[in-house]
Amino acid sequence: MYKMIVTYCQLLWTWTILHFFGVVESSPFISLLLAAIFTTFHQSFYFEKAPITRRLIIILFEFAVAFVVFFKSGFKFDVLENLTLFVGYNVYLATRNKSFFSVYFKKMREIGNKNSTIQEYAKDRFEDLFK
Repeated sequence: MYKMIVTYCQLLWTWTILHFFGVVESSPFISLLLAAIFTTFHQSFYFEKAPITRRLIIILFEFAVAFVVFFKSGFKFDVLENLTLFVGYNVYLATRNKSFFSVYFKKMREIGNKNSTIQEYAKDRFEDLFK
């Protein structure tokens, strides 16, 4: 059995794809915007050993996803749905004896501080899902 730990952003990206193609009406915009802001600080202060170009690409990607949703749906906040997903994500982590802190400030820092290219980083992130 796989020991899969998904990051919150991966859930948001999935929701974004479903929203973009009209499968889901509610908008993940508010969570995406908060995630992009969080990613900016997280990449800036917790991945100090990572190449600056990789950190910038990740930050720009997060903002790009948020802006795509904004241009599709505008200022549609759907606070209840966004809050439900975040709480559900934390419950999911708790069932695996993890926390938001342990994923983002320990495990992600371990993966993110490798001196690797964006392709190697993405490969490590994907492979780490199934360890």
